[in-house]
Amino acid sequence: MYLTKIIDRVGNIEMVAQSIDEMCNKMDKEGYSLVTYQFYANNEKIMLTFKKG
Repeated sequence: MYLTKIIDRVGNIEMVAQSIDEMCNKMDKEGYSLVTYQFYANNEKIMLTFKKG
């Protein structure tokens, strides 16, 4: 099963990387692993796709 999460890009690139890392850690605890991520909406949002298992 795939799950897509969308987060707002806030701050500089280090803060963005930390947000992605925190989301990945949270999802890993729930049994999901990151498949891909993509910036969109003029780089203001990040779409992350996870896969269960």
